[in-house]
Amino acid sequence: MRSSEGEHVGHIVDLLGSDEEDIFHGIVVRLGRVGHDVFIPADDVTLMTPSHIDVAYTADQIHALPEHTEERQYELGWVGFFRKHLGWKRERDR
Repeated sequence: MRSSEGEHVGHIVDLLGSDEEDIFHGIVVRLGRVGHDVFIPADDVTLMTPSHIDVAYTADQIHALPEHTEERQYELGWVGFFRKHLGWKRERDR
């Protein structure tokens, strides 16, 4: 991923959105080799190609972003080991 100045600042670790609803929320970027993950909203992604992604932030702005923490998502489904009943279960990775 490149900053608005064209500087390589990290690599993409996740694209956030919904395939079913055709929604793109943004990207999660790992900064450097041992850096933390940050979230870049879709509105601030200026260019996406197969080889790179450009964003509207400078490198300093990207490094100043708070660390991204993954939100757990749940869906309604059948739960229980012996007696199946309706309840909340963790959404499976697709």
